[in-house]
Amino acid sequence: MSMRLAGFLFALALLVGTGVYLLAKGSAEAPGDNRLRPAFTLPDLEGHDHDISEWDGKILLVNFWATWCPPCRHEIPDFIEVRSKYADRGFEIVGVAIDDADSVRDYVDVLEIDYPILWGGANASAIARQYGNRSNALPYSALIDRQGRIRFSGAGRLPRDSLEKAVLSLLDE
Repeated sequence: MSMRLAGFLFALALLVGTGVYLLAKGSAEAPGDNRLRPAFTLPDLEGHDHDISEWDGKILLVNFWATWCPPCRHEIPDFIEVRSKYADRGFEIVGVAIDDADSVRDYVDVLEIDYPILWGGANASAIARQYGNRSNALPYSALIDRQGRIRFSGAGRLPRDSLEKAVLSLLDE
């Protein structure tokens, strides 16, 4: 086994282990730091670039995830429901996928994910760190207010009731 492959497998095991730990203890959700959200541009699954500023003026959940991440898979159906409930009031979700584009395409089709999915590959991990994900855990979510400030962020599965409560608090501002 090459050193590069061994290093990759170690990093993958660490990342999965961290996600499982966070799932077991519950969401690591925390208040955001109210700083402006970092800018980034990534392609969607058709290869069209999207800048995060496209969603300025909305309450935006940016969710970093992967198809092989069990907590990620568990929270996506809740995200779909919450988005459906509050989209007409200005709430949007942007999923940033970290694994390969073909796996993501298949997964989006199977789960019928109806919110925008951007593909970041390895770049997505660096962007997630800019959003506060110091441990490189998945899933990782940041909730951004209409002024572009990070108001809530955290690693681990984001429970539906916590997401809904946070979204409602921002909708009522």
